[in-house]
Amino acid sequence: MLPGADPASFTAFSAAFSRDARTVFLGGAALPGVDSARFRSLGDGAFTDDRRIWFHGELHGVVPSTFALLGGGYARAEVRPLGALRSLGHGYAADEVLVYFHGKVIAGADPASFQSLGHGFARDAKRAYFYELATESLKMPSYEPRGGALPEADAARFRAIGRFHATDGRRVF
Repeated sequence: MLPGADPASFTAFSAAFSRDARTVFLGGAALPGVDSARFRSLGDGAFTDDRRIWFHGELHGVVPSTFALLGGGYARAEVRPLGALRSLGHGYAADEVLVYFHGKVIAGADPASFQSLGHGFARDAKRAYFYELATESLKMPSYEPRGGALPEADAARFRAIGRFHATDGRRVF
């Protein structure tokens, strides 16, 4: 079951990818920041919304307009120049299309307005965020980025206060 999916506009592209008029789903989970109106299959298990490409997983750093399927499970595309990636500090980085935290894409984040506030806190023009590196085991640590948007925070007023908290003037996070 896909909670919130609109049956009237629902389209299944594969067992993994589907969409309705508002949302693109991967494995039953919504993919925030993906343009549902532009999302389409390119064939052979490849998908795009003209900003990003999914082919055996999301392909980071490729120029979507240059992506071409070669057959047999192969494809080619131009890669964005590394110079296009800029550090925003504290583990955050952005290029002209996406924002990252320790290499993980922050879905829906706006690279033009994104700011790192330090200690894992960040904001863009619409949202506030908190990300951290977390581990499942202290015996064998493998750090994975985790976190997300703070929808209840006022992004315009959001700022870090100390090492472990932030505020939007109404709440402390």
